[in-house]
Amino acid sequence: MRGPANRQPPDPTGTSPPHDDQRILTMRLVQNSLHQEVAATLREQIFAGTYAPGSFLDELVLCERLQIPRPYLLTVGTIEPRKNVDRLVRGFAAIARSIPHTLVIAGRWGWKTDPVRRALADPRVRGRVRLLGAVEPADLPILYGGAHAFAFFSRAEGFGFPPLEAMAC
Repeated sequence: MRGPANRQPPDPTGTSPPHDDQRILTMRLVQNSLHQEVAATLREQIFAGTYAPGSFLDELVLCERLQIPRPYLLTVGTIEPRKNVDRLVRGFAAIARSIPHTLVIAGRWGWKTDPVRRALADPRVRGRVRLLGAVEPADLPILYGGAHAFAFFSRAEGFGFPPLEAMAC
């Protein structure tokens, strides 16, 4: 029989192994501490100007250098299944005729990329998707700032920096 009446009193010496509730709480405290540390680092970068949008001229120069037609939609991340890039490209294909935008994908190729390659073969997106590969960190804020919209379709993330970076720009 389990319940409050049958719980063992806490060990005053602190030598007994922690209960599941204590383990969960400890894990949450560590997780919160890590998130706060990461958020503080990002906040420092934002307030230091690392993640501030560039000027309109910066955007034009970058788009010329990277051969990005304007206007554009942006996604950032490694091209792999958990990032859901294939679904983003298929969704873009469905609306490509009704909007003037190019879809810009900034990130290196990862693993299991066949679904993305198939989506990119769709004739509706031919000439409308720009694959940048890995992008220099200094170029990211300008890319974010110049995008008409940022798309983030990831199914699983550790912390998810790209949305935070995009919001800062």
